Amino acid sequence: EKGRYAVAKENIAVGDILSNEIAIASSLFPSKRRTHCLNCCQETICPLPCPACCTVCFCSQECRREGLSIHQYECKISGFLAILPVQMSGQVTNHFLVTVAAVLKHPMRFHLEVFDNWRNGAEPEKEDKDATAYFGLHNLVKHFEEIDMLECIAISLTLLKFLKNLKYFPESIEVEDELKLVQVICHYFAAMIPNIFAISELKYTAEDPTKHDMVAIGLYPNVASHLNHSCDPNTFVIYQGRVQITVAARNILPGEEICHIYFGHFGDTKKEK
Repeated sequence: EKGRYAVAKENIAVGDILSNEIAIASSLFPSKRRTHCLNCCQETICPLPCPACCTVCFCSQECRREGLSIHQYECKISGFLAILPVQMSGQVTNHFLVTVAAVLKHPMRFHLEVFDNWRNGAEPEKEDKDATAYFGLHNLVKHFEEIDMLECIAISLTLLKFLKNLKYFPESIEVEDELKLVQVICHYFAAMIPNIFAISELKYTAEDPTKHDMVAIGLYPNVASHLNHSCDPNTFVIYQGRVQITVAARNILPGEEICHIYFGHFGDTKKEK
């Protein structure tokens, strides 16, 4: 049975912008933490340092103010995060770090309230953009029936311990709240696995004028919840840091499904894949 998908209601011309979304959570690849802004993921020209460590940088005062709200917790282990291998245990490192970023962005009580409202079917007010975005995160497909739940729970418990060591929440937390936070983390982590996008930037060379370099991963709930994968997509994406812009790659007719490419274009991927 087909899940959620987006269909064109009217003619969409090639080049039309279909979506312009900021990642609700993003994580720079370890090798990019000294060259790219920790907050917006763009390459820095005149970097501003963290006041307390020398392993991350920011592109502006505004990005530093926003980014430090998260980085204040992980600053003391930033040197360790900067040397993590990206491909350790498959993509679990990336999924782990972007889940941490999603949690650290807001206080614990925020996550528990959004989770309760989601379970009860109480959608937030549209004016509350943060709650709406995280409500959308909970609505993403998580494939609990297919993933290794023992592994997912073990990682969630590890994440909880990790957050506790970062002093994200007090040691006097109620047991009920701690158990609920584990559930929230489990949902977040499961949502990251099939829904995150690689954030890339254009790196022009004479040999390859269209070469792309991946710099981070990000979660875009609006796009991820509506656009399915196709090996012959009718859209493509442009990244401006952690802003993802979805553009029509060709004319899309009314009634036609709008599709992204998650991996494997038919032109350069074996038929078996």
